[in-house]
Amino acid sequence: MKEMLRIAASSDIHSPKNLDLFRASAHRLKEADLLILAGDLIYKGRVSELDHVIEAVTAHFSGPVVACFGNEEFDEVKEELKDRSRGVITWLDDEALTLNIKGYIVGLIGTRGCLDQPTSWQLRNIPGIRELYEKRVGTVDRLLAELKGDFRILFSHYALLRETLKGENPRIWPQLGCSRMIDVLKRRRPSVAIHGHVHNGKLLKTKIDGTLVLNVSLPATNEIVFFTLPSYEEGQPPLTSFF
Repeated sequence: MKEMLRIAASSDIHSPKNLDLFRASAHRLKEADLLILAGDLIYKGRVSELDHVIEAVTAHFSGPVVACFGNEEFDEVKEELKDRSRGVITWLDDEALTLNIKGYIVGLIGTRGCLDQPTSWQLRNIPGIRELYEKRVGTVDRLLAELKGDFRILFSHYALLRETLKGENPRIWPQLGCSRMIDVLKRRRPSVAIHGHVHNGKLLKTKIDGTLVLNVSLPATNEIVFFTLPSYEEGQPPLTSFF
């Protein structure tokens, strides 16, 4: 019988702001087989801060690390971030990746995600942002339709459904995530869907039609999140659980 996969996930380190909080549970990374970082590793485009995040990870973990860009990994520094983390972090930018871990095929899709309502800054500075978000929903849907594996994991920086926005002011919910993604999740049913960005979220874990949805934003969780695939609880084989 195969061993269970042990997966760690976090986001919104905003280094240096939450770096110490990340470090406080980083010692547990030695238990993991895969680390997923769902964006905003650095604070407001400060590329050099990525070095400190990498140091915190590699002090305890040498396995595969995948990440998506958050809103504070500005577009103009994406390539520099890729270069700076080469050999340690694989960045997925509306892209898919398949890994073989412990004999399991793990399909991964990483995306910055989209918003129901672009921020005022985005509307001023990113031409065609509404169209970009609309297109991205379709891209994620297509990638999930094509993705193969024993387990399929979608990770996004922006929130993927309204339920996990609870705890934030409802007036800003449209600028925290994309309600249209729930249709994608219901249609494509990935094993797990992970997001960050929701710093004040109170509902950190829910299920939608068999897909486990996790908010792994560090300010909300106060620690790195760990879960297993598959797991067995109460005689039933649900897809995943915290360990």
